[in-house]
Amino acid sequence: MIFVWGKGSTCLTSEVDCIQLLFRAIINLITMEIFTKIKSLSITLLILSITLSSCRQVAYIDGKAIIGGRTFDSTLKDSAMIYGLVCYAPDEKAVIPNANIWIEELNIKTLSNDTGFFRMKIPSGKYTIKCYRDDPNEEFVNILKDLTISPDEKVEIKFFRGSMAE
Repeated sequence: MIFVWGKGSTCLTSEVDCIQLLFRAIINLITMEIFTKIKSLSITLLILSITLSSCRQVAYIDGKAIIGGRTFDSTLKDSAMIYGLVCYAPDEKAVIPNANIWIEELNIKTLSNDTGFFRMKIPSGKYTIKCYRDDPNEEFVNILKDLTISPDEKVEIKFFRGSMAE
């Protein structure tokens, strides 16, 4: 008969009991070591992930507004028209539906359609025209200042909206 002292003292009656106890102790040690290594590896991977995500390069693509052309149309009867396209810079194919085109001095606006096209009939004058997605105070707003439009004039404007890429 063998006596094992310690936590939960046990009286072992045979060598088989002794071998089983030793085998369980070894399994417990191996399991604890594996969990400790997994925990250590998990912490290392978390730190690496945080480090990599904080090193991302952010690139800003500037937006712009371009006057594409000016024509005269007597059917406008002394009013004027602005029309054009709203898309992401620099790609004219990536159109922006539902972008707001707002004329500050008149406090009127329209939305671009599903193909990014907009059109607005206005009185002739000198205007500041803003193009934005959701909020006129957002980071990427195109502003075309001091655009003078004559009676019967049609002005084509292309808004290339800036963006941020990572």
